[in-house]
Amino acid sequence: MSKLLSILDIAKAAVGFSRPLKKGEEYYERGMLLVVGIKAKTDEKLAIQALAAKTSGVMDKPHEIEVVLNLGMEAGDKVEKLQCSCKAGQSEKCKHVIATLIHLNRTDEEDVEDPTCMDLEQQWGVLKPQHVQNFKPRRTQDLCHVAERKTPFVQSVPPVTPEMRAKWKNILIRCKSHS
Repeated sequence: MSKLLSILDIAKAAVGFSRPLKKGEEYYERGMLLVVGIKAKTDEKLAIQALAAKTSGVMDKPHEIEVVLNLGMEAGDKVEKLQCSCKAGQSEKCKHVIATLIHLNRTDEEDVEDPTCMDLEQQWGVLKPQHVQNFKPRRTQDLCHVAERKTPFVQSVPPVTPEMRAKWKNILIRCKSHS
């Protein structure tokens, strides 16, 4: 059992940027990669294709990730091509690419799926149950960081007692001399 990538390959892919590493790890841990599979394989090259759910719209068509590995190279130099369909993917340093690399690092080569073209095309319409659960709409007041809303109005007015009436009268008479 051998891993396709070492941690060196992931670190080199994200060199100079710490945010994609952090976000990619979170993205991977939340199970947002829908499919990661071998697209093509030769003795020297391995093309991987992945689909990643969009965090901004989990029901939308997912991001497409392409990774090409050179199997003849040493650890840290195996990644030849990284591409993602997201806006940040043009830099090859988005969280989707990093999550895919993390998956390849943590998965044995024999366990990487060999999806059909139908799997890759249709997988975006079938979300894993945890994706839908993670992004169920909730009322704002149900979130833990939102304070309970208090009404600025008094719900009920207490009856005015003779003592209260006398106290307010004295306060108003004292104010009259200053006005």
